[in-house]
Order: sequence, then C-alpha cells, then structure tokens
Amino acid sequence: MKASKIFNDKNVKRDFEINLFAMPKTAVKDSIVFLENDSLINQVNNNKNISGVITDDKLSKKINKSKGLVIEKNPKKIFYEKYLESSLIEKKQKNKIHPSSFISPNAVIEDFNVQIGKGTVIEDNVIIKSNTKIGNDCKISSGCVIGGEGFEVKEIEGKRKVLPHNGKVIISDNVYVGFNTCIDKGIFGVDTFIKKDSKIDNLVNIAHCVQIGENCLITAGVTFAGSVEVGDNVFFGPNSIISNGINIGDGAQISIGSTVVSNVPKNKKVTGYFAIEHAKFIREKIGLMKIK
Repeated sequence: MKASKIFNDKNVKRDFEINLFAMPKTAVKDSIVFLENDSLINQVNNNKNISGVITDDKLSKKINKSKGLVIEKNPKKIFYEKYLESSLIEKKQKNKIHPSSFISPNAVIEDFNVQIGKGTVIEDNVIIKSNTKIGNDCKISSGCVIGGEGFEVKEIEGKRKVLPHNGKVIISDNVYVGFNTCIDKGIFGVDTFIKKDSKIDNLVNIAHCVQIGENCLITAGVTFAGSVEVGDNVFFGPNSIISNGINIGDGAQISIGSTVVSNVPKNKKVTGYFAIEHAKFIREKIGLMKIK
C-alpha cells in the first residue's frame, strides 16, 4: 500500500510502497521505519529493504533521496499509531500441514498461516498460533505455546499498550521442544528462528525475535529476552537468563543459573551473576573463600 493512503497527504514528501512496519535491521522488503535521532541513520540509509522513513524535518535532510519520506513532529507516536491500525489487518493463507505429521486431537491450531512439515509430532494441549512454520521431524511436547504474542509494551497517547506482533516463528527440521515451553513470534521485520537439530527442554521462554543456531542444547527453565542471537552448538545450563539483544558465539557454554548481560565470544564458558568467564569466576570464588 502507498504511504499516501496511510498518512496525511501533506506530510508525505516522497511517496513509497509499504509492506511492513519495522525496525532498522528489518529483512523484509518495502519496510517503513521511524527515526527520532541520528544514531541509526547510516543503518537506515544502507538497508535496501527499507522503502521509507517517518522522521522530523531536521533529520529528514539526512535521509537518502532514494528512500520515501514522511515528515511528522512526533515520528515515534505516529509510527506506533499507524502500526496498531495496520496490524489488525492480517493476510490469511490456508494452513499447510503434511499428511504424515501427527496432530493430537487435543491440540489447538489456528485456522490460517500455519505450516507443519512431514513426520512432525504435535502433542496434547499444544497451541500453535498463526504465522508459525514448523519443519520436518520435529516434536512439540504437551503444553507448549508456539507463535504467541511477544511482550512489546509502548506508551501511546499516555497509555501503555502491548503491541500485536506481525512476525513469525520459524522452527527448522529435527527440533525438539519440551513440555510447557513458549516461543513468541517476531515483530517489526525480524522473525523468531530456531535452526535445525536444536533441542529445547521444559519450561523455556523464548521471546520475540530470538535467533537460535543449529544443534544448540537448551536445558530446563532457560529464559531468553528479546532479540538474542545465538550461534551453533551452544549449551545453556538450567535456569540461565539471557538479557535482551545479547549475542552468543558458536560453541559457547552458559553455566547453570547464570545471568548473561554482555556478549559471549565464540567457544567461551561463562558463569555467575552477572556472568563472567568461567575460569575467572572460579578464581574469584576461591579468593573469597580464602578471605573467610
């Protein structure tokens, strides 16, 4: 849809096509984003998926002329208002469920935008929401909720609102998901993605836009905040917590009960609250014991 059909005509300085309301790292073509400071201007200008920008008059002069442009005094407010309007309209496509999959009669699957691959097992009392794609030979254990709304809260016109999500959950082949785990769909042009061969234990929370690599092992009670990026072959100990936006490299290990608030390099093991390199944690622990 053209921007001129969504926004006030006089504020659309360069008309453009809008497919999705998104954030600057969007991977979806014809996305619209907002800018209220210049910290992300280079990212916006260099992302070919962004067709247009909502911003104020001052910042508008720094936007590439190849991008569409809407000028507003409060770009953030207008962005979220229009997002809420557009998110109520969802493109509905017929479900695609492979005949060799097993779907418990007690599972609940929404009527549109769900794909389930061959040999996949969906157990009792699983809820699969729209915009979910599950690959081949997966198992989704009883009590899971896949594709639920994430927790994105914004203040709009003085009231806090939980925003509806316009992204997907994509689960690749041979993924196991344990009992009562929740995996939230993505938002603003970034999907939640679990790559092949990863195994997820019971009572795990995977928030919106989290990216889990191949062959990861996620034990019981792990909590991922939004937009975490995990490499391949990563181990997460029970009840570990990963703060939002954290990047964890290939082969890393997160010890039991750790709270991770900074990026973890490739093949590193971290431990503690707040998590630090495991060997350093042990040295400091021994030092404290000697003092006592």
